[in-house]
Amino acid sequence: MWILIWVALSTFLLAVTGWSYMILREQKRGWETYAKTHKLKYDAGKFMASPTMTGMIGRYGVSFFPGQQPTADARTQRMVTVVEIDLKCGMPTAAAIGTPDTAPFVHALALDFTMEPEAPEGGWNKAYAVRTRDIQKLKAYLTPVRVQALHSLFSMKNVAVLFFFDEQDTVLRLETVDPLRDAQKTEKIMARVFADVEKLLPTEDEQIMTAKEREERASIHAAQEAARQAAQREAEKQAREKELADVKSAPLQDVKPPK
Repeated sequence: MWILIWVALSTFLLAVTGWSYMILREQKRGWETYAKTHKLKYDAGKFMASPTMTGMIGRYGVSFFPGQQPTADARTQRMVTVVEIDLKCGMPTAAAIGTPDTAPFVHALALDFTMEPEAPEGGWNKAYAVRTRDIQKLKAYLTPVRVQALHSLFSMKNVAVLFFFDEQDTVLRLETVDPLRDAQKTEKIMARVFADVEKLLPTEDEQIMTAKEREERASIHAAQEAARQAAQREAEKQAREKELADVKSAPLQDVKPPK
């Protein structure tokens, strides 16, 4: 009886391992093909480890790598494929916007306000997580075209999406259980993603305004630091003057000779 159970269990484990290896081998082949097409840096990784890809596609920095995602009960982790796209720009304010899967992370960020963008019926899911540092600036940024682009990205099947940014950096992160083992399928998925990302880019006027605000904040910070240092020097000067005055006013016998 126990031998039969052991044989059955061994057969099952071998089958699972063989299936995993087949998927991994196809993933490595597909990623290598995609990397060659787009001149990305490809790393096959160890024998039973997932590959990685990094580089530039157009104006965007891209990274493909394995990751882990908590399951619905948060007790275990499942392996996912992570795609990160660096938009190489800043935004008018800091914010994080994501699918319901990302809500715990979004709401844990040090961003003060929650909001829901204006959208037509069915054009936004109330379960999407949105946090920002400045509601008015985020509202101005979230035009109908951008809201539609985000909803398109967030509606991708079996994909957790997080769009987060501040005045200096902007990143779109996608996590999927799909190993993306077919290069042609990956091409189609990424073409759709890049089409939506293009709509999320800030306009030239928005970038100029962001740069101006960054310069203004840097100028204010420099002025505050200069004032702090001046106050510190003044306090040290007053302390020395007081010490000298105390020495001059002290009786001669109380003055200690220098060491």
